[in-house]
Amino acid sequence: MQNEDFAALEQHIEDLTQEKFSLQRALEASRALSESLASENSTLTDSFNQQGTVVNQLKFDLERLQEEIKAQLVELKSVKMEYANAQLECDAADERAKLLASEVITLEEKALRLRSNELKLERELENTQAEISSYRKKMSSIEKDRQDLQSTIDALQEEKKLLQSKLRKASSKSL
Repeated sequence: MQNEDFAALEQHIEDLTQEKFSLQRALEASRALSESLASENSTLTDSFNQQGTVVNQLKFDLERLQEEIKAQLVELKSVKMEYANAQLECDAADERAKLLASEVITLEEKALRLRSNELKLERELENTQAEISSYRKKMSSIEKDRQDLQSTIDALQEEKKLLQSKLRKASSKSL
């Protein structure tokens, strides 16, 4: 019976030892999990703080944009007032009102196309400058031709005078 008790006691000690090792492994796993969770918590806290900074910056940007919108609304209201005053002036004369209304519509349409036409105008400017350069060259050539013709005319006039002088001398000799 003692052997059985001893064997049971040994088995109980073995079970307790196994349970102790199992608990130690569980404790180590728990510590590792705790450290991992602490690290993850730190990372999440940092991320949360960064997001808070981003949110604050976005709030600041939003407030700034709202102020800009308010300023633009004031400017828009001013433009609308100017437009209303211009419309009242247009009502002074029917013909003038028709012309001004037509101009306003044309200007509004042009205002929508101004940006796209800007590039076209730049290209036209380049082409015009090229044409002007070409015309200047032609004008220079024409001016040179004119000067050559003027020189020829001057020479012909001198020759004419000389011939008239000879003609007078010849005519006075024959008389």
